[in-house]
Amino acid sequence: MNKTRILLALPAAALAAAAGYSPSVAATTSSNQGQYTPYAVGQPSAVKTAAIPTGYTPVYLETMGRHGSRAATSSSDIDSAIALINKARSAKALTSTGTRLSTDLATLKRVQAKVGNGKLSALGAQEWKGIGTRTVEKYPTFFRSAVKSQAAVDVVTSSLSRAQVSSANMVTGLKSAAGNVRVTSRQTNDSMLHFSTSSTAKGDAEASRIRSSSQTRAAAAALLKSVFSSSYVDKMSTSTTVANAYDLWEAVAIGPALRLDGAPVMSYLPAAALNQMAFLKDATAFYRYGPGVSSAGNASFKKAVVIRDNFFYVIDKRLFEGGKSVATIRLSHGEQLMPFAALLRLNPQATTAAPFTYASTGWNGNDEAKMAANIEWLVVAKGKPTKSARSVLVTMRYNEMPRRFSAACSAYEVAPYFYDLAGLKKCVGRS
Repeated sequence: MNKTRILLALPAAALAAAAGYSPSVAATTSSNQGQYTPYAVGQPSAVKTAAIPTGYTPVYLETMGRHGSRAATSSSDIDSAIALINKARSAKALTSTGTRLSTDLATLKRVQAKVGNGKLSALGAQEWKGIGTRTVEKYPTFFRSAVKSQAAVDVVTSSLSRAQVSSANMVTGLKSAAGNVRVTSRQTNDSMLHFSTSSTAKGDAEASRIRSSSQTRAAAAALLKSVFSSSYVDKMSTSTTVANAYDLWEAVAIGPALRLDGAPVMSYLPAAALNQMAFLKDATAFYRYGPGVSSAGNASFKKAVVIRDNFFYVIDKRLFEGGKSVATIRLSHGEQLMPFAALLRLNPQATTAAPFTYASTGWNGNDEAKMAANIEWLVVAKGKPTKSARSVLVTMRYNEMPRRFSAACSAYEVAPYFYDLAGLKKCVGRS
């Protein structure tokens, strides 16, 4: 008899023992909020730039970022979790942790309503203002020159307010550090920065595999048994156990993003079990938006090509067509940032050949798609920019840290984080 079918038939009481579940073998990330993880750069010294080669001067800066921390896009997950708690309360099945969680979910619901579905949180505003300020601090001469010459900064966002308010906060950060930075163009471009795609067959299959795995079912049982009595959870079917645990994770995972607005951070729930729920969401995203979108026919991949081409287009316009702007700020969403990062091969370890694990892919949502995640290109030129070799170089930062382009791209020998513009166009697929 198929072992998986045996496990699927087991009640929640037997699942943990059958799976050998323990925190030491649970899927782990550095944050059980996954893609809802707030942005953090640690100490200011952790934010770095690559040294610009002698003789080169910055001439253009552009960035693509996910909006900052936000409220949940709807209250449905919070409402579902509260309904689950209330049902257990009626059955006198709440543990002391469950009673505490009930109070915290009620607070979370009030904060969610105050901030508004999908709206930028106070923390999200702080994240992007900080990125703006630190960007000036890392390139002070470039921004002093831009302010002095009254050069333009272009801002392009999706039509959603969380992206627009994030961009406004980045501009605030730029101005607080550089002075009167002149923003002359504010545009919305949903075709580039707010596209939606359907799931992939491979992603659906992988999510189904992880959802039905003994590890996920055991983690779900462990999470629910921290909130409800064991006998109450034992009566649930295994599929219901997983569905309820995942709904609970979706509700509590948004708490840290709203903490400055008064939301509780429910860190008392079992971290290993929450990690497994984040792992399930990451697997789905990996094959829908991340490095799993390896096929040129995939909708996410095709849309990311548009973003890549726009990065090169604004450079060419500025350097060779008399463009007046010196920077472009793009604020978008995780669904756009993830495929763009995948297209640039920013995680060369990632592979779609093996079943999705953090170890095999080196990819997880809290690193690759956290709130306010960002990709920055700095363009430097030697004298007046020309199309000759090494006249113009490009360097990249990923979440404010230097990052090399893929191994297919040849870096400048004396400055390994810098790449010839013409060569870069070829190696990332645009000739």
